[in-house]
Amino acid sequence: MHQKSTELRESAKIDRQINDLDQAFHKVYKNLAAAGTNPASGAAIMVAPDAVRAAFSNGIEPLGNLPSWVLRERVYTRTGAVAATSGKIICFVEIGKALSPYGLDSTGGCRFARSEEVSRPEFESLGR
Repeated sequence: MHQKSTELRESAKIDRQINDLDQAFHKVYKNLAAAGTNPASGAAIMVAPDAVRAAFSNGIEPLGNLPSWVLRERVYTRTGAVAATSGKIICFVEIGKALSPYGLDSTGGCRFARSEEVSRPEFESLGR
C-alpha cells in the first residue's frame, strides 16, 4: 500500500512538472520565434544552441523563463543547430526520479523524448 501511495505522489509531482515545463517551453519557443531572422532565399531556418540558451533567459536570470525548481545540471541543449521544421528535440529537462527527458522540439511541441533522441554527444548540460 505504501508503494502505491509513493507512486501516486511521484506521478502527481511529474504531472505538475510537465505543466510547469509546458508553460515555460512555450515562452522559450515564443522568444525563439521573435528572435528568428529571415534566411537567405530558399535557405532553411535553423535553431541554434546559442539561441535556445538565450531564449531561456528572462533578461535577468539565465534560466529565468524556466520554473524555479529546475536545476541547471538537469537542463540540456543541443550541441549543433537543427532545421526549425525537423521536429527534433532542441532542449530538455530531466524530471522525476527516473530523470526522464521532457523537452521542446523545433516546431514548438513539448513531449517526452525517446532515449535515442537525446544522446549525450548531441546534447550538453548547462551545468557543465
